[in-house]
Parts: sequence; structure tokens; C-alpha cells
Amino acid sequence: MSKVRHWREDWQRMPPYLKAVVVGSATIGGLYVVNHVEIMPLTNRRRIMFLSPEHEERLGEQAYREILSSSRLLPPSHPMSRAVTRVGRKIAQETNAPFMKWTFHVIEAKEPNAFCLPGGKVFVHSGLFKVLRNEDALAAVMFHEAAHGLARHGAEKISFSLLVYGLLALIFPDYGQISDLMVKLAVDLPFSRKLELEADSIGLRLMAQACYDPRASIQMNTSLGQLDKGSQFKYFSTHPPSAERVQALREQLNNALEIYEASDCGSRKQAFAKAMKPAFSPQVILDHQLGSNRIAVSSQLIKSEASSKNQRFTASTNIVSTVKTRFV
Repeated sequence: MSKVRHWREDWQRMPPYLKAVVVGSATIGGLYVVNHVEIMPLTNRRRIMFLSPEHEERLGEQAYREILSSSRLLPPSHPMSRAVTRVGRKIAQETNAPFMKWTFHVIEAKEPNAFCLPGGKVFVHSGLFKVLRNEDALAAVMFHEAAHGLARHGAEKISFSLLVYGLLALIFPDYGQISDLMVKLAVDLPFSRKLELEADSIGLRLMAQACYDPRASIQMNTSLGQLDKGSQFKYFSTHPPSAERVQALREQLNNALEIYEASDCGSRKQAFAKAMKPAFSPQVILDHQLGSNRIAVSSQLIKSEASSKNQRFTASTNIVSTVKTRFV
């Protein structure tokens, strides 16, 4: 209340020409915002979008290069990579979005996770396969991530943040870190959770259209919810609670099943199951884990041997440096 009163007093003391500048700037800013309102075609929802598709694609390419340089990818011949590629082909076919340059990779990582960069770069963690039951579950995850890319949720988040924090900086230039946290809790995170639910909805329809059983999306979210149970306080999470996501999916399931049944999936489902089965076999997952462990152990032995040789060399040439290294 005191801040509002202080702002009013500043406004009253402001010279007329400065008031004109403020009003003019606010008018121009308002027109700019209105001019950047668009309809999101997949859901007919109005939203603010400041980033062009070209700008978003450049951001995605930059992030893509960084991930490729810092991550260990499974080879295309690996059963997990083949499974992801096969579902990826269905994503490209069913979305029919020429502006999306779809690419699909599996990252060597224990955490069950997946994400989509702007422009259609989809990454799946190898650890996710420990949770997956079949190709339908994999499709549930990948179509959800693809939905984020199709809906341009990354660009929308940036646009929304620019609008919110721009208005705050204009009205309350000294709102501080505490207020910043309040805005994050009250505005940013709820908005992020809203986009997650929207991606669930879009992904559910698309996977059903591509002849993947939409019920797998509910099973998948239930399984992931058990893994994340109690790990995050829900108000600080970018994702809705699993129970909320499952409930929303159940409400849309009948419509998705109608799409699934109307897509003439009988014979195609048998072909999918036969081709995808090896990626989800316990032996493949076990072999992958053992291989990762062997690589880690070998790497550690090499590092230990190199370290030992280096220490012996250092000790023989400069014992003072060795002592210093031990105590620093």
C-alpha cells in the first residue's frame, strides 16, 4: 500500500512532459503487446508471442549444439535408439509440420527424463526405459514432448516472462528478490504447469491418431508419479502433481479412444509391437546398464593409473609441490 501511495506522489510531482512520455510509452507498449496476441492453432487459445519462429529456431540450434557436445549419445544401432527413431517417424508423419526439423536421440543418463528443444530436437534419457513397459508408453512420453515443440511452449514461456517482468519493472522498479520469488510462485510456475497439462492433452490426441494406445499415457504418468512422490513441494514445481495430470487425462480418455479406434490400428499395432519389443526387454536394459558400468569402471581405472603416474613423477621432480597438493 505504501508503494502505491509513493508511486502516486511521484506521479503528481512529475512534470507534464514526463507524464506525456510515460503515457506515450505505455500506449506504444500496449499496442505492441496487442499486436503480438495470436491464436495457438492446436487449442484455439489466445496467447502472447514475442519471439518469431526463426528466433526460436536459433535458440533451439544453440541449445542443440551444446547438448551434443556435452552429452553421451547412444549409437543409432542401439535397440533404444531404434525404438525412439521409430516413434519419432510416427511423430513426424502424424504432426505434418514442415517447420519442425525433427531429430531424435537417446542420451546416456540414469534419470528417467525426456525433453524437446525448439524446432523439434527430441532427447530421451536411457534411464527412462527402466520405467517403460512397451512402445505405447514410450510414445506417450515422446508425443508429450513433441507437443511442447509443436505448440512453441518454449517461446511462449519467454514471451510471458518478458511481459510479466517488464510490467513489474515499470510499475515497481525496486520490487526486490522477495517479490521476485512471489511472482515466480504466483505467476511463473502456475503458467508452466498449465502448459504441461496442455502438452498432455495435445500429445494424447496425437498418439491415439498414430495408433498408440492412449491409456499408456495414464499408466506412464502414474508410474512416474510413484518415482517422484514426495520429491518436490508442488508449489515449487514446474509440473503439475501426477494425480492432477492423471485426472485430466482420464477426463479426455474417451475422446482419445474414439480417435484410436477410428484410426484403423489393428494390423499396424501388431507390426509396431513386433518391431519395438527388443528395446523394452529386460536383457537389453540389463546389458545396457552393465555396459555403462564397465565403461565407467574402465574410465576410472585409466584415470587412477594416470593420476598415480603423475603423482610419482611429481614426487620425484618436486616433492615440495607434492606436499602442497596434499594439503591444499
